[in-house]
Amino acid sequence: MVRRFACSVAAAACLAGVGAPAVAKPSQPAPPVCSMADIGLASGSCSGFFKGNLLAGNPANLTAQFNALGAFSFAWDKDWQAVGATKVSPGDIKTLTYMQPLYGDTIIGIHFGAAKGAGANGIGVPGGGTAFYRFDAGMAGIEKLVLKYQGLSSAVIYKTGSFVQPPPPVPEPATWAMMIGGFGLLGVVARHRRAAISFA
Repeated sequence: MVRRFACSVAAAACLAGVGAPAVAKPSQPAPPVCSMADIGLASGSCSGFFKGNLLAGNPANLTAQFNALGAFSFAWDKDWQAVGATKVSPGDIKTLTYMQPLYGDTIIGIHFGAAKGAGANGIGVPGGGTAFYRFDAGMAGIEKLVLKYQGLSSAVIYKTGSFVQPPPPVPEPATWAMMIGGFGLLGVVARHRRAAISFA
């Protein structure tokens, strides 16, 4: 009876995995740390990389995006409809071309996937990673970003400005002087002609 009990306990332990050697899962590489060089710019700030694709409208991803954008002191309203409308999925390329130029203070999100054959040109993480970037696109605007990593999966725009026509230039003082002198000369000529006509 004791022998039967011992066999039963041993069988239960084997089924429960007790005493079996533990098999360690291979560790997943951590995503790299983002930098402005990722998108070919010298200045600005970034947040990420975060593991996986966060650029989606489900509640978990909306919260993750909101938290990541908080690094820029940007209070996003979680309106995925507005952001989703800007989503581009151009495929595995290294140049991101926007349909609308980006102006002024701009915030974008980019997901780099685990592209086949990207090798050292990819971010090297299964499932890829997402990063968020804030930069000044200036008044001239930016239409293209040259990407450091291959495997672009999708990109969205959270914030950008619009083109503002610069004010017309103010004439230089010398231009004003020439203009006033020209009007004065026209007045003298007109007066001289009027005087010549009245004597004839």
